[in-house]
Amino acid sequence: MAQAAQVRDSLRMLPVVRREAAAWALAAGRYRAAADTARTAYFGQLRSLNGVQRALWEEKAASARQAGLVKQWQGKARRRGFWNWVTVVSVAALSGVFIPR
Repeated sequence: MAQAAQVRDSLRMLPVVRREAAAWALAAGRYRAAADTARTAYFGQLRSLNGVQRALWEEKAASARQAGLVKQWQGKARRRGFWNWVTVVSVAALSGVFIPR
């Protein structure tokens, strides 16, 4: 009779165990989906970070090129300014020499 009582208890507990097993399976599926989503988000963030680093590198290179151009044009402007000053002084001197006569 002891075995019959154990079988009866087992049969009574079987639906509870099945519900618990189904709940565990559902939780495992949700956990797996969450882990997949987290992994996908991580790799997306990594790609985005690599893109930002690449853009920063390109911006740094463009900034260095632009700084070189600025130096070049500043030198040209300085030379032109000097020659403009020489021209103005020459014109003033020549006009001072030739106009009074």
